[in-house]
Amino acid sequence: MFNPKVATLCLPLAMLLAASVTAEEFALERPGLPASFAEFGPQGLKITTSDQREYLYVRQNSLDIPGYSGFWNGTSRQGVRWPDNDQGRMQLGKIGPSGRIEWEISQMTIRAVPVDPRNNPGNNPGNNPGNNPGNNPRFNPGNNPSNSGSGGSSHFAHSNVAAIAMGNDEAFGGYIDGRGVLQLFERHHEHWDQVDVNIRDRLEPGAPLVMLKDRGSDKPIIYTTTVNGDLIEIVEARTSRIVNSRRDPELTPGAHLATDGISLYVVDRDGFIWEIEPQRGVYTPIDRTARVFDAGIPLAITPQGEQLFAVERSDRLVVYERTRSGWSDPDSVGRGFSPGGYLTAIVAPLPGERTDSPMVAAVDDNGRIQLMHPHTRGWVGEIVGDERLQPGAPLSLANLADGMSLTGVLDNGSWVEFHQARGRWYNTTIADRLDPATPVVLTPGPYAFAVDRADRLLAAHYENRDWTVDLCGEDNRGRQPGQDPDYVANAPLSSVTVLFTNGGREELIVKLTDVRGGRPIEFTLRPGASFDQEIDRDSGGILRERYLEQTTRGPVPVVREVPLPPKVLYSVAVYANRVTSLYFDRTRNNSSVPDSSNRNRVSVGAFNLAAGSSIRNGERIDVDAEARHANNPGASGFNRP
Repeated sequence: MFNPKVATLCLPLAMLLAASVTAEEFALERPGLPASFAEFGPQGLKITTSDQREYLYVRQNSLDIPGYSGFWNGTSRQGVRWPDNDQGRMQLGKIGPSGRIEWEISQMTIRAVPVDPRNNPGNNPGNNPGNNPGNNPRFNPGNNPSNSGSGGSSHFAHSNVAAIAMGNDEAFGGYIDGRGVLQLFERHHEHWDQVDVNIRDRLEPGAPLVMLKDRGSDKPIIYTTTVNGDLIEIVEARTSRIVNSRRDPELTPGAHLATDGISLYVVDRDGFIWEIEPQRGVYTPIDRTARVFDAGIPLAITPQGEQLFAVERSDRLVVYERTRSGWSDPDSVGRGFSPGGYLTAIVAPLPGERTDSPMVAAVDDNGRIQLMHPHTRGWVGEIVGDERLQPGAPLSLANLADGMSLTGVLDNGSWVEFHQARGRWYNTTIADRLDPATPVVLTPGPYAFAVDRADRLLAAHYENRDWTVDLCGEDNRGRQPGQDPDYVANAPLSSVTVLFTNGGREELIVKLTDVRGGRPIEFTLRPGASFDQEIDRDSGGILRERYLEQTTRGPVPVVREVPLPPKVLYSVAVYANRVTSLYFDRTRNNSSVPDSSNRNRVSVGAFNLAAGSSIRNGERIDVDAEARHANNPGASGFNRP
């Protein structure tokens, strides 16, 4: 699917310079008419028409078909499918009356435009880290860890990460990059090696994933979801299978999975919680009565699988207990938590006690870490540290050899470990300058993992009373993150006003969420109505890092700059306000007109607002059409931190 950025021929140098072509600029030609042009850049595919109008199409994996890669323009609400071999004709798509994209073959023929490589130093193979098929920037805008570039398009504000400690100083860490490709790393002899992953399934970029030990292999079994919402199992990093069938509960793309090392736990598209035994294909309902959960939200399960935790839409944190006859009804743990926020749970002895107790940690609506455990009068909690995090931010809790530890990224971007000793909490900084609410994982070892702003895996190891952080990837082997990294923002973009419209036939409830934090904005749109809202735009920037590179002449200072594309700042969840039940009092009403009716929210779908300059002032967004095009009903937690 991915083409080399530079075509190199075995010719004399003069002929090579004349013949080399960078396949990143193309003419779109139609006989008898002026040509248009297509150009691939860090932000996607830019098409300039013959009358000099420009349209930017961002990478959209869900539009891919065999032989073509999809791109989407949120302003015009039109799609492009570009042929992977850069030849022939592209496909053009627009939303039809049914709310789905209708595709047709373009009448324009694609022709590569030659570029003199002497005027483009990036085309020198020695200067081009993307000089292989897997690093074509149109599909992978530098977001391969071995390419040390910027993050790609993702439905998530930050890439989720998973890890597992295997013992004997061995561990695995991984995530799904902006192309939807699994990036997996293994710790060997005090350094991290990238594991070749050979699967063809399209995964959800940035989606949650979990790792389980495989008795028949030295590599973990990995579970995540595809772009279609299928639950996928990856074994030995080279074989995969779809776990669920049509008869099983439907999941949303990017649904969060929890695991106790044997079973998986998930909230399905309808808001029901399930325990899944993937090896046996058994689905056991945990709660199928209340429908009080958003689809795909994070859950937490204790390592023995005895307690399961979730946050209801009402902000209540609840626990389910496994019993001999199944699962108990939910019991309240506490209130004031973000629906869809992250949770983490373990079993460990309380300070001064020898018996184990279940514990759950979460960041409350005030940005404080609460650690809770059962007491004779219900669940009680304590505040961990004085630091603030974004409400619902990811945390990871682990019971280590020298006590209990917890890690998370503060709202100032510091990645911190909190360690309990002698009844008190002490904190140590692991790394700086991460995005607030970056997902993290802590495992025995101890090891800690996160994905940085440039979409690279950071693997930290605690030794000699300090954390050492390594960048994972071939180009980064043996290298630690640059000291005092600078994030230089591009020229700021002004805020714009967006007009949300309802082109459908039913009343809609719209929830606009700022992924940087804060309460969502909700508004109702009747058919044909509109609502205008001012929104911010991120401009992207440059990550500038300083290193001491080890050479035969000793350490040499090196400065590396990594471009960072604009970030998605807003997600939109759309619900239909539908009649779900009618009441007839037949003692006095024999007509077809009900005495009363009940309306409830029914999810239509969710989508992200375009990033950076891709969204413009006065832009009109038909939320009904966009939500139906996303084809992910139930995904109300679409772009949580």
